[in-house]
Amino acid sequence: MSSAPHFDIDVSAFWQDPYPSLARMRKEAPIAFVPQLGSTLLCCRDDIFVSEKQIDVFSSHQPEGLMNRLMGHNMMRKDGDAHMDERKAIFPAVSPKTVRSHWTAQFEGHAQRILDALQPDGAVDFVQAFALPFSAECLKSITGLTNIGFEDMDAWSQGMIEGIANYSGDPAVDISQKSNSWAARNYTRWVNADYNKLYDQVKGETDVQKATQLWMQMNDIVINAFISVPLIDRKSTDAKVKALQGPTLSPFDDWPWNIADWTMTP
Repeated sequence: MSSAPHFDIDVSAFWQDPYPSLARMRKEAPIAFVPQLGSTLLCCRDDIFVSEKQIDVFSSHQPEGLMNRLMGHNMMRKDGDAHMDERKAIFPAVSPKTVRSHWTAQFEGHAQRILDALQPDGAVDFVQAFALPFSAECLKSITGLTNIGFEDMDAWSQGMIEGIANYSGDPAVDISQKSNSWAARNYTRWVNADYNKLYDQVKGETDVQKATQLWMQMNDIVINAFISVPLIDRKSTDAKVKALQGPTLSPFDDWPWNIADWTMTP
């Protein structure tokens, strides 16, 4: 048990707006144990700046942490050489030199295009109208996921943020409700322990055949519980010229998902 002062929070209120509680913590107990989160929080910038470098005490390695469960074991949850090995691999693509010579022009292009599309209404929600599409378009460029809309990238990013931040472990946090301003994405409000167990299992399954069986079991749970009731099967037909090489159909993506790899033969 942490020896830091205990600070209780209302989880629903904290999820909706954490800043009042964090302001109180900075004033009353800048290092505090929050029982509802099962975690000790450092709330002052200078404390975090010093402590995050003391990896023998504040290790990034969290085998059962939410980030590992959601995203797999990545460099943000590794220390020392293990972290540096992955950091070095990604550094050439995002180094200051590469940002200046390659990414800046693309980012400026995204910014200008979005600004040009804004309507001169006299007032605008800058976060919704500019910041969200701009950040998503930049992420699309860096990740190479350029065949999706910025809305998809925003939704995926927000979903990951919400999953990583669900320290209470409460599935209800993911349910759209008044306490989270109806912002969560479980619109059906359905929770099933068996489904969640299979979902956690399939996220770490690397064998395609085993993963397929897990997804089929999850699908059966949804269908047999009448959470999703298929009504129609829309048929569609696609065609291509013989000279076009590269299209690979997938039941889970739009047909041009790998358009960057298409080529034309003479």
